[in-house]
Amino acid sequence: MQTAAAKPLQTLLKSQLASDILLLLLQQQQQEQHHQKHQHRLKQHRQQHQKQLQQQLQNQQQLHQQQQHHHHQQHQQQLQQQLQHQQHQHQQHQQLQHQQQQHQQQQHQQHQQQQHQQQQQQQQQQHMRCPYSG
Repeated sequence: MQTAAAKPLQTLLKSQLASDILLLLLQQQQQEQHHQKHQHRLKQHRQQHQKQLQQQLQNQQQLHQQQQHHHHQQHQQQLQQQLQHQQHQHQQHQQLQHQQQQHQQQQHQQHQQQQHQQQQQQQQQQHMRCPYSG
């Protein structure tokens, strides 16, 4: 039972939506291993709790998927969710780099403009001084 339940848990752990809830679930399982005397009651409670968590996870995934794309099969949803999440992180990283480059270019242009304006001012001042010195 446990090994069968562990595999979907591992796949879910990869999606960030599920990780927090699963960590709580794993903590709960670890705590329950210490209290083996009350195992029967806790097993029932844990099964109920797992069902609730799985429903929550499914709801979250469905909501998340509806925002991105409309898919039908849940197993595909999980795989695509992981892929989309990885791609999304990669895209964000590229966007950040691109923004930084743009920002640097803007700063560079501004700096050049300032230098150009200073040169113009200096030239005007030299023209102004010319009549007085002559």
